[in-house]
This record gives sequence, C-alpha cells and structure tokens, in this order.
Amino acid sequence: MKQYGKAIILASLILTATLALSRTMPLVAASEGNQPQQGQQTQQPAQQPPAPPTAGQPQTEPPQPRLLANDQAEADAWTALSNEQDPAKRVVAINEFLEKFPQAGLKAHAYASLSALHLSLGDADKTVAFGEKAVELDPDRPDVLAILSQLYARRSRLGELDYRAKMQKAETYAKHSLELIETLPKPAGMADDQFMRHKETIAIMAHSGLGVTYFNSRRYALAVDELKVATEPKYAQVDPVDFYVLGLAYMNTQKYAEAVTALQRAYDETQGPFKDVVNQQLANAKRLAANPPTPAPPKP
Repeated sequence: MKQYGKAIILASLILTATLALSRTMPLVAASEGNQPQQGQQTQQPAQQPPAPPTAGQPQTEPPQPRLLANDQAEADAWTALSNEQDPAKRVVAINEFLEKFPQAGLKAHAYASLSALHLSLGDADKTVAFGEKAVELDPDRPDVLAILSQLYARRSRLGELDYRAKMQKAETYAKHSLELIETLPKPAGMADDQFMRHKETIAIMAHSGLGVTYFNSRRYALAVDELKVATEPKYAQVDPVDFYVLGLAYMNTQKYAEAVTALQRAYDETQGPFKDVVNQQLANAKRLAANPPTPAPPKP
C-alpha cells in the first residue's frame, strides 16, 4: 500500500495550500446553503478532502472492449496496441489508433482506457476529459463512472461556479456505477479472483466518491457509511485518503475514538508532506477522544 506515497505528495499540494487560508474556520468547509450544525466543533481549520491519488492508483482500465470493432483491421490494430505495457507509450498508441480509426467501434473503450491510463500517470484533467468522452458514448461503464465520481468529489472546491454541478455528477455517477457492478459480466478468460479484485476496485472508488460527496455536503453519517465500505475491502487495495476523510467524518459526528482509529490508519499508510496534515488531525482527534467537549445546550 505504500505505493500511494507519490500520489499523496500530489494530493497534499492542494490541501496544504488551503490550510493557511482557513485557520479560524470550522472543522470542515461548509457547502453552499449549509450552516454549522448545533454543537459542532469549531476549533480546527477547515479541511476539504485532498485531491485524489494519481500515480500508483490501482489499474482500473477495462480488461476487454465492451463494444465490437467495425472490421478486422480495427480489431487487429487494437489487439496490437494492447500488448504495450508502458502507460505513456500505450497512450500514444491509443491516440494513433483513434487517428487511424476516427469512427472506431471501440472508440468508447479507447477513451475509457485513456482515462484510466492518465489517472495512473497523474494527469487528473485528462482523466476527466477522456472519461467524459467515454461516458458520452457509453453511459453504462462502471469503471469510468467510478473514476469520475472520485475525481469530482475530491478535486472540486467550494466557490467554483460549477461546484454544485460537479457534486451532483459525483453522486449520480457513483450510484450508477454501483448499480452496474451488480450485473457486471466476467470477461472470458479472466480468473475468478482477478475478476473479484477488478469489481471491488471499481466499487471502492465509487463508494469513495459517494462518501466524499456526502462529506462535502455535511451528510456526515452517510459519508461514514460509504467510506467504511471503501476502507474494508476483501480483495482490492485501500486508499489512505479514504481513511483520512473517514476520520474527519467521524470527528464531525463526535465519534472521536473511531476518528483516531481511521486517522491512525491514514497516517500509517501515507508518505510525503500529506503525512503532516494527517498527523495534525490525528493529534486533534486524540485530544478530543481523551477530553470530549461538552455538547452545547439546546436552544430554548
């Protein structure tokens, strides 16, 4: 799981930039139209979930095309480029494929592959751009929907003109992805354990995207439910950022012991500057767990 280290360095760049601007704000940034809940703690700086891990992300590229090639030449060309293992070279090969076959029957799959490859290469903008192209052509791709949900949920910032639209997309895409996973057929020739890992990797990203979306809209109990699923896989790897946001969600529901456990896991699995950010919240959670604040009295 330590392979997420480089990704967390990228994630922390956005998060740490927000800390200096939010020293006197509530624990979490309020979503539009929401006010702090009664009794909510306000001692800590505002925290939005960090940008998503990129380099080192588990491979979510589709194992085989969902659509059929228009002809044998297209099918052969796709088979040939599929043998390329280097992500950067594979991106070049797919772009050349699309230039050669502009009306390819496999265009949606090509876009989906480019989206997943750019995620592994750390380019979130291109991941979103190609993912949206894939969904436009084929709206029932659970892998692409899960990736987009997670990216929209983590990268969007309150105050952006399209913030509400992105949050709505994140929620809609995640829910649709989870629906599709239930009936996802196993590709011919894929081993059962490999297929279960593939399905769970997609599901974790969808639950993560949904959980962070709920967190952003202050639906903390729902965020906890989704992020607990995202951090308890049977086959796939766990993203430490999900443990971090889970810890913040627990803090906002005054479950400080649970917050300590989640944030400790995030700290243990994280490398780079983001580790310091996690440690700050971990120390705060431990302090609150040892001395829980007195709830504010109800208003008359």
